Amino acid sequence: MIRSIRHLPALGVAVTLAAITGLGATASEPDDRDEPASLAVSAEIASRGGKAARRLEKEDLTVEVGGEPVAVLDLVPLGAAAEPARIALYFDYSLSRPGPVQRVADRLREHAESLVALGAVEVIVADPEARTLLPPTQDVGFLRQALDRIFVSAEATDALGERRRTFLASVAAGADAGEAAQAALHDELLMLRSQQDELIRFLSHRRDRGDGPALLLIVDEGLAADPMDFYAGRGGAGAPTLPAGRLPTIREVTDTANAYRWSVFPLSFLTDGDDPALRYDPSVETPVGFRLRLGARGRDHTGTTDDNPFRPVPERWQALAAATGGRAASTEKELEGLFDRLAARYLVRFAAPPSTAASALRLAVADRSLEIRAPDSAPGATPEAISEVRVRRALAELLDDDSELEIAARIRLPGEIAGATAARLETEVQRVDVEGEAVAPPSRFRITLGVHTQNDEIIPRHELWLLQPGEPGEPAESAPWRHDSDLVLPPSTDSAVVVVENLDTGQWGIADVDFGAPSDVATGSRPGRLAADRPLSLLPVDGQLQRGKVWFRTVVHPEVDRVDFLVNGRRAARRNRSPFDAEIDLGTAGRTMQLVAVAYDRAGNEIDRDRLVINEPAESFWVRIVEPEPGGRHVGPTDVEARLKVPQSGAVDRVDFYWKERLLATAIEPPYRRRILIPVGDPEGFLRVQATLTDGRATEDVLVLNRAGFGEQIGVELVELYVVANDRDGKPVLGLSEADFQVFEDKSLQQIESFAVAGNLPLSLGLAIDSSSSLFLRMPAVKRAAESFVDSLERSRDRAFLVGFGSEPRLVRSTTSDFESLKTGVRALKPYGSTAVWGALTMALEQLDGITGRKALVVFYDGDDEDESFFENSLKLARRSRVPIYMILVNNEAARTQGRSLSSRAFVSKLDRISRAGGGRVFYVSTTDDLEAIFAQISAELRSHYLITYYPILEPGGPLWRPVAVEIDRRGVTARTIEGRGVTW
Repeated sequence: MIRSIRHLPALGVAVTLAAITGLGATASEPDDRDEPASLAVSAEIASRGGKAARRLEKEDLTVEVGGEPVAVLDLVPLGAAAEPARIALYFDYSLSRPGPVQRVADRLREHAESLVALGAVEVIVADPEARTLLPPTQDVGFLRQALDRIFVSAEATDALGERRRTFLASVAAGADAGEAAQAALHDELLMLRSQQDELIRFLSHRRDRGDGPALLLIVDEGLAADPMDFYAGRGGAGAPTLPAGRLPTIREVTDTANAYRWSVFPLSFLTDGDDPALRYDPSVETPVGFRLRLGARGRDHTGTTDDNPFRPVPERWQALAAATGGRAASTEKELEGLFDRLAARYLVRFAAPPSTAASALRLAVADRSLEIRAPDSAPGATPEAISEVRVRRALAELLDDDSELEIAARIRLPGEIAGATAARLETEVQRVDVEGEAVAPPSRFRITLGVHTQNDEIIPRHELWLLQPGEPGEPAESAPWRHDSDLVLPPSTDSAVVVVENLDTGQWGIADVDFGAPSDVATGSRPGRLAADRPLSLLPVDGQLQRGKVWFRTVVHPEVDRVDFLVNGRRAARRNRSPFDAEIDLGTAGRTMQLVAVAYDRAGNEIDRDRLVINEPAESFWVRIVEPEPGGRHVGPTDVEARLKVPQSGAVDRVDFYWKERLLATAIEPPYRRRILIPVGDPEGFLRVQATLTDGRATEDVLVLNRAGFGEQIGVELVELYVVANDRDGKPVLGLSEADFQVFEDKSLQQIESFAVAGNLPLSLGLAIDSSSSLFLRMPAVKRAAESFVDSLERSRDRAFLVGFGSEPRLVRSTTSDFESLKTGVRALKPYGSTAVWGALTMALEQLDGITGRKALVVFYDGDDEDESFFENSLKLARRSRVPIYMILVNNEAARTQGRSLSSRAFVSKLDRISRAGGGRVFYVSTTDDLEAIFAQISAELRSHYLITYYPILEPGGPLWRPVAVEIDRRGVTARTIEGRGVTW
């Protein structure tokens, strides 16, 4: 059984969702079984001028549900109803301006007595989550104190207005209007959706509160927002697009309000007026501990002038009010008139037919001089909006544990069709008792599948499930009910949840979806690979320093027929029978080496391999993905295993498993193995595992999967080259193909194994900035340029760290994806001491040493030199690391002559050697005014990498250092990559 995620009280008595499912409504059974089932709503019945009607009788009213007339059972004024009304005053601080919040709170305070005369009043604020400021009360004093508190604090934030002002300012500053509009629209949609979900959750909390009327007086300007109308006209040629289903609709709120008998009264002020803060009259009812704030936040700033770009659309409020039988008030006069109309409200109780074709509700009054405002749909139905809120909160891991149905769900993946994936959803519901009686057919369930994709889209899918009695193959009483349905999953699906609701009882449950695949779909393991136990394991050797002849022992399964042993990619031994142990000569030097044991079956197929690193430094720290191995196709559920080398001075805090940049699983103790879901329909991407120590140090490994041409060749090292192509002006050249490149190692042409544009792969970047005393006057410009450079990184993918160096280097920020923290570290740099550039470069390369994948280091300083021995150590480390190093030197003489003058030539040659080692380059600038352009040029290069891999032929006795060169068959285009690589025998 899959674990069940639970939340929210089960929603009250439910009828089937008519407008959506097309089925009828079944009302709750009354206590008196002789009484007909009934429903109740509140409605306003008044003259056109708003005066309350004379005493009405139930015979004066007609009611239709789903087009069918039903009997009116009772008609009483709201204040005289047997069950008092529930009145909620709801203030959305996140999506409303301070002025309307203050002004409405002030007016409601004046009418506190009228409100409590109708029923119990509660005060709710959403900031952003809804919380109760005042529980239901009919005490006028308590209500006034709560409204005083809202009036005085004025905590509304006007988030939409602030977002739009930020957008306008960025466009005015020269930002691309289309891109800025799309980003702003995305942020605004997230805000609107989040706050509307909070409102829907509040409206649905009506279980065990009776079936009396409910009035919602709400200040929520977000309900009247129209983001597309604002941004579409300001995005220029790149007008923003709205993802399907992302814009919250008023109908979602309407359906929920009607289902739980709420009449909605949107309140706000769209015109300027006097500031209520200026005429506030403190009284004995002023809450203790609160101060009146007459500053900018306390004063009214609700005007709709150009400095306030958020302009609500009152027609949206009007539509919400009309559909729920309420009224909207957006002016002082309308708000005052609203309290008179509250006295004209009635509770209407009517018979609920056992079955209807739709839940549409229509009330009419015989007296044509009167007008009636009532909900347009009958109460009781559990709307789809509730299911979708539950799905979104479950995928965001925000659900509590209040559901009642135990359910399980699984998606099987038969195959791919037209860029998407054909799938089958299997849902099981455990039978439960409802008030002592077992659930049995006929029962009506709604199944809501919420699919999450890599681009953070959540796509809901609803399906009605009817349980009929006496169906063939009906399970035993103890077995769960099961429902299967076919569907097509959208591309890049990476997770899903299922909500199941019993539309007859109101019970519901929610569970994560388990993804499975039939045997003909690869799921991440090689043929013959054992899921629970590996066919081959290399046993670690005793002792720290290994040299000379050393015995290596293995543990193998019966299907293993042969084991090859390779040292640094060269076969050192082969064993064809058990025991598969080997004595290997490691030489006398005690060097660090890698031993690989490869197991084959009788048909010669590789079925497993294991690795040992010999003579590894005690303080080395790394993580390696050992399963899945490169090659093959990995789709759907895939087992991922990581192996760690932990330094003697550290301890593991956690190991995180990512697909691209989405965290899917975490392990806190060995074995570091988890099953993850590689997205179906769009599986190309990269797997990332990050290990973090308790002291904050982190390292990672990245494995590219499902990309054509990427694989592993047995027995030799796969060399990865990150290459930059430049034209004669030094600008990156894009659009090249594999046919344009040739790779040479030790002057021998190599066969390219794979080729890809790599600018979209994760980047681990080191940033080392000179903060010596000589840069005192230049530091502000250096910091500005560095911050702009950090902003050019891809927040959802890249990581970076910061080293500052004066007299000595120091790690200011360790590797992180929190770029705001990184920029804070840049701003905190203070000039001091001399220039320890080689020490800083060594520290930065050591930080990158435990990280695999695409890496780069950018170093800025003013040209002071250090001892030659420090440089030689840095050069050796740069050659071994193969990291492109970009050196930015601020020096007038070097910039004027591009490093060719006699006075700078010796020093500049050191920079060239360091940069060439990993395929970087040196930039010479005379003033810090040029820094931003240089950083932008580096950023462009990092986005223009090509990734080329090849398997070199290792001839015994060949050179230990092999120069590497890449040539491009395009006139005027040259390539930069690593200078060469060392070979350890």
